[in-house]
Amino acid sequence: MKALFPFVFLSALVLICEIGAAVEFTCHYGYRLDHGYPCQITKGLIESDNDLPASFVGAHQNGKSDDDLKLISFSGNRHLRLDYFPRGTFETFPQLIDFSLQNCQLSNLRNGDFKSAENLKNLNLDLNKLKQLNASTFTGADKLNWLSMSGNEIEKIDKDAFSGLSKLQMLILSQNKLHQLPQSVFVKLVDLQEILLNSNAFETLSTGLFERNAKMKRIWLQNNRLNVIEPQLFEGLTNLALVNLKDNACIDEEYRQRYRETENLQADLLAKCAPGKSGVV
Repeated sequence: MKALFPFVFLSALVLICEIGAAVEFTCHYGYRLDHGYPCQITKGLIESDNDLPASFVGAHQNGKSDDDLKLISFSGNRHLRLDYFPRGTFETFPQLIDFSLQNCQLSNLRNGDFKSAENLKNLNLDLNKLKQLNASTFTGADKLNWLSMSGNEIEKIDKDAFSGLSKLQMLILSQNKLHQLPQSVFVKLVDLQEILLNSNAFETLSTGLFERNAKMKRIWLQNNRLNVIEPQLFEGLTNLALVNLKDNACIDEEYRQRYRETENLQADLLAKCAPGKSGVV
């Protein structure tokens, strides 16, 4: 029996290593009181996919607790790398409204990462390494109204990626690697008012892409490769005040000079990008 003990111990140790260990983050509380009770995190590592919740340690300010936290910020640097989203964050901080995870090398979002994010309103995932958004990625974040994923490497977005985000008002997808979008990808975003799709690789967009976004006010499409803009793309958008199409294949110097500061959708601008008019430089 004694001879079996080292073998059992080593087997258990290997199993623990394979499963992974909970990640511990140190919260530095109270550095931006103008945004409610906040926490900043500058050190940590998540490089394996497991369901163990992250743990958060640190000295709260007097009279404060986990239930008071409104904002959490992961500030990317050489001491902080998160290949996966830190699960358990919303269970630890149930009143969290603002989540910022920038420049942390995040490359994966899994279904269930936001299952307890019922109070989250603002989510910043800029400057990471996300390559795709799967179906129901943000399920649970039903109150989200501002979402930014600028400066990632997103090439593909599932048609149901934004399912459940009926209160989203602003979506930022600029500076990614998007070539196309499913026609129904924004169907559930009935409150969407502004979208940034600039600095991608679009050559065309589906005619019905915005047909359910009646509250849309501003669309940013500059610095793409658009050859054709179908006039029907903006049909039904009666609240639309700005469409920026600068630096696309069908936009010429006249547009750049005349409409640089405009906030009105111009009929002759669309005419320049109509079928058969592409290729103007």
